[in-house]
Amino acid sequence: MKVKLFLLLLLVSLVLSGCFIFKNRAPIISLTSPVSEGEEIAPKTLLTFKWVVEDFEQDALNVSFVLEKDGVEIFSETSKSEATVVIEDEGHYVAKVIADDGKNGSIKEVNFKATNLKRELYNSSSGIVYIDHNDLFLETEGNIYVRFYKQYVSETDEATYERLRLNLLDEDEDGVFDAWEELPGNRSDLQNWISIPATSNYYSTDWQFYRFIYYEDKIDLVYLGVSGPYANYTLTMDFANVGFDLNVQYARYFDNDLLVAHDAAYKDFTLRERYGSDEIPLFKLETPETPVATGDTFTVVVKGENIPDFAKLYDTRYMQLTLWHGEGVTLENVEFGNFMEGYKDISGFNSNEETVALYKGFITGEDETEAVSETFATLTFRVNEDFTGESVEFALAYEGWWDGYSDYVDLPNPIFKDSENKALDGFRVDHASKLVEIGIAE
Repeated sequence: MKVKLFLLLLLVSLVLSGCFIFKNRAPIISLTSPVSEGEEIAPKTLLTFKWVVEDFEQDALNVSFVLEKDGVEIFSETSKSEATVVIEDEGHYVAKVIADDGKNGSIKEVNFKATNLKRELYNSSSGIVYIDHNDLFLETEGNIYVRFYKQYVSETDEATYERLRLNLLDEDEDGVFDAWEELPGNRSDLQNWISIPATSNYYSTDWQFYRFIYYEDKIDLVYLGVSGPYANYTLTMDFANVGFDLNVQYARYFDNDLLVAHDAAYKDFTLRERYGSDEIPLFKLETPETPVATGDTFTVVVKGENIPDFAKLYDTRYMQLTLWHGEGVTLENVEFGNFMEGYKDISGFNSNEETVALYKGFITGEDETEAVSETFATLTFRVNEDFTGESVEFALAYEGWWDGYSDYVDLPNPIFKDSENKALDGFRVDHASKLVEIGIAE
């Protein structure tokens, strides 16, 4: 009888504690943004932000959208689904979705900036972004039909280029393409034509097809306002959430009478970089996949995929990255391994309550005896005993505002220098944040 009573009390305790653990959870915001964190766009651009808020309380949910420019609120709207804003001028912008259910609040934001330099870059077609533009696009009517193609080297004794046909697929049926299908070059019957309206009308403005913008991970469709309140503005639409491999030749073909008549229907293009898509030198974070109990320790690893070889090729001698994290954890230790073969590594760090600056120098000297790895640094944290939250956020820092630098223990943005102390580019850093879930200590 005592055993049954004990088990019953234990079950009740677990149920009550479960209710306590999940009570008063803050709303969860899923934000779909036309710009990514830290992205640079051109002025006179329309942006549409969409979001979904998941709430766990029965009270009324208040959701608002706020746009700030250089730290000053310039637009706000109470809405539960989306907001369209006009980016008029150069400056630093923050778009925020704020949700409050009367007990808890959540904020999801994206930082970006508008510069005229980006407008100038839009007039070029080189590098890792390709601008597919022709003045004739502004004269097209009706529908434009497009197909894409990919060149590849056949696996034979003699390297010859052959063409693949490509289909864009919308696998999740959300209206935006998200996958490629490769077809043999001789199967035109299997390749789809994608229809693009040459003209449209939104926000009391007539829009004309203006250009495609090709990226590694997406394709944007851009229209130009030709009459109405947003004449001479651009409207960017998500066309595909999948893009093109680096250093691979592609082509597009428009089936449109005007473009065909002026030999503007077919165009080759390539996204160019010093490395291919499977060789991208990328810094990223690895965090625990299972919850960590209060009082316990866990590690956050800064990985450098393909970094050592790329760094050695370009005579890199100094690297600096900054990790920032949320409240509720304490840094216990930082370990550095042998990162670049043939050089002696000199490593160090500096930290304050929420940031850790990581330094690595490479000098001529006897290399470490341990094996070279892609682990840039391993940081050990302890969850504070009094932590009451559900998770802690971590990210490799990028700070677009000078007035935000004071929050960091050192310069927050990545720094890479060569043997002549000149800045190096080409390194990629994944600045997306990661959450470490915090559980209850047993």
